[in-house]
Amino acid sequence: MHRAHFLLLPCIFSLACASTPRSTDTGSPVAYDFSDEQVERAMREQREAKPVRLRCELFYRESNEVAPADTGSEPKYQHVSRVLDLGPEEDGTVSLGTVTLSAHYFDSVHQGSSFQVRVSAKEQHLHSVLYQFNRTAPPKSEFVGDHGFTGLVYVTSPYDRGGYQYICKVPSDAGR
Repeated sequence: MHRAHFLLLPCIFSLACASTPRSTDTGSPVAYDFSDEQVERAMREQREAKPVRLRCELFYRESNEVAPADTGSEPKYQHVSRVLDLGPEEDGTVSLGTVTLSAHYFDSVHQGSSFQVRVSAKEQHLHSVLYQFNRTAPPKSEFVGDHGFTGLVYVTSPYDRGGYQYICKVPSDAGR
């Protein structure tokens, strides 16, 4: 009896429970019924969606701290960057200083799209993340400053001073 109350609690707070879930013989909801038309429309949208190109930019600046005698325009305060453009089912790598950014763009009609970013320094793993998105709704820039769908990500290399950053986005010239 206590288990039944536990299973009902999420339904009280969810509008999804207002639809008609199928149930197992234990009474636990396992799936929702969708019409054949809804399923076919969703599959058609996935098949017809045109995947976009994605762009990552890796930045490096020797120093982020302006000394009192400096103006901030000295070379050590200027950033350098490398760009990596990828289409569906492509892998790519770009290096800057001691840091390497590697990316893989996976695209499937049945499984959607994903984009994996891995950052390393001299073969030492520093950071990795997987972004998943729907083929019919590619990732959008969610952050101020045109920082793409990843936001501005800071990475520190144990092998040199300065600051590394990267962003990944759908470039404005990518089109659909």
